[in-house]
Amino acid sequence: MHYSGAFPYFVRHIVISRWRMPMLSALLATLLCCPPLIAAPDTAQQVSKTPPPTSTRQLDPLTAPEPEKDLQALSAVIDRYEQAIDEQEAIGGAYDLQLSEQLFSLGAAYTTVGRHADAEQVYKDALHISRVNNGIYSLSQAPMLRGIISSLEARNMTLEAGEYLNQLNWLHLKAYGQDDPRLLPILFETASWHLSIYNRSKKSRQDLTHLASAHNLFNTTIGLAKKHHQTFQTLPVQLTEILRAIANTSYQLAMHYTRYQSLPEEDPFARQKWFGYEPSDTDGSLRYNYYKNGRIAHSEIISLAAAENRTAEQAEAYAELGDWYLLFGRKNSAAQSYQQAYELANTSPQKDKLVEYIFGRPLILPVTQTLAAPRYPESTPWAEIEMDINVKGRVNNIKVVNHSDSIDSAEVEKYARANVRPLTFRPRYENGIAVVANAVPLKISMPDFGSNK
Repeated sequence: MHYSGAFPYFVRHIVISRWRMPMLSALLATLLCCPPLIAAPDTAQQVSKTPPPTSTRQLDPLTAPEPEKDLQALSAVIDRYEQAIDEQEAIGGAYDLQLSEQLFSLGAAYTTVGRHADAEQVYKDALHISRVNNGIYSLSQAPMLRGIISSLEARNMTLEAGEYLNQLNWLHLKAYGQDDPRLLPILFETASWHLSIYNRSKKSRQDLTHLASAHNLFNTTIGLAKKHHQTFQTLPVQLTEILRAIANTSYQLAMHYTRYQSLPEEDPFARQKWFGYEPSDTDGSLRYNYYKNGRIAHSEIISLAAAENRTAEQAEAYAELGDWYLLFGRKNSAAQSYQQAYELANTSPQKDKLVEYIFGRPLILPVTQTLAAPRYPESTPWAEIEMDINVKGRVNNIKVVNHSDSIDSAEVEKYARANVRPLTFRPRYENGIAVVANAVPLKISMPDFGSNK
């Protein structure tokens, strides 16, 4: 006898006025007025060459399995789980709390072998049993909700996944209230979730919903974090992590409005005040305000590092401010910030390593998009190229070194001209002076190379 997934399940519909919680009105506007259309696990966004600190909560309920799976052994494990669930139900009844844990484990096993629809069902059953035993407001439901989200995402059921993410947010708001620093991880996670989807989208006009939602939520997160920063020595999410995310979304919003040259009337977020600055009616002003927001965020990161005498972090923060200026074509300001970073790095006890870490090689900007780049199937066409990066961070002299058999050199050169040459890099520095970096290697994936033929 095997578990048949016959437990009852219900979804409680909640209606909350977004105006009843001034502190989190931006969050509630995002959750209730603009539900997510696409779901993705995300990624905490951080402008750094090292991986960012991970959020304390993840959307994926299961650690990624090893590439080589023994499917026969996994099938045997699933059989044992199903048998144990049948036995536990016979002993304790359909709402035995132990069943919730066993069903969750079964859902994780289903996920491992790609049985995502089955996983969704048992996660829902586990969720229902948890609610019956612990109440509808218990945070014990969070793992099950994340499991459901993961299962829906795996089948591209993104609208439905977004609804469950909204439930997860509502659950935390109900458990902690509107002004608790324990909300920081879920706020940051949800904002990163929206940003990850925008990064993986075609960045169409309609995709603005995700980008604006991310920016809205990151700003809500920083407001809550700043409120509690002096009270708690350690916050669940660091201020610098949130500030970098705000800078990232500010850059992408500036690029979005540059591409589309108009502000959609239905956009509920574009008139929000970020850091006290309210965009005006012109697209140029919108772009400038997002530029200013990012500059302020980077300056605050510098101030936080300076206040605690963290020289290495302060030097890197100045380099990131230089990156920001360079992305917006402010070359003189970029050079000044890079020089400040170089001088600070040279005051560090490990100055040689720090200078090499920050300036030893050209770095693609913005760094966050590089870290969050999607993973493509092994069959995706690829190429290895070399290029020169000049003192202004621009690409010259692209040379094809190697490529997959499915494409030829001419296709790679055409693709690189369209997609690599426009990139901006942090230039390499030697002895405090920007220098040309020759034959810089880069491996690129070409999932859509055919569109450039």
